[in-house]
Amino acid sequence: MLVAASVSNWGAYGIGAYLGYLLEDPDLVQDEDTERRMLESCVLAGCTDSILGAQVPAVDGIPLGVDLALVRMLRAIVGIALKVVHRGF
Repeated sequence: MLVAASVSNWGAYGIGAYLGYLLEDPDLVQDEDTERRMLESCVLAGCTDSILGAQVPAVDGIPLGVDLALVRMLRAIVGIALKVVHRGF
């Protein structure tokens, strides 16, 4: 399977969301708290954002708030899809 993504992290999160749905385990989807802690830890370790060239909690130049919103949406999509499947809709 080929996954095209302009942000590699997001492509990986999409794969995780798909696996979470297939395996009926929404915890396989990245969560906001883990995402925030991961990016903050990267900044503390001296990592720089690849686009901004600065030590900021961003993903390929995309602000943290937008990144967290994507993670939140993926978790919601999987959670809703699993509820619909189990109700037979």
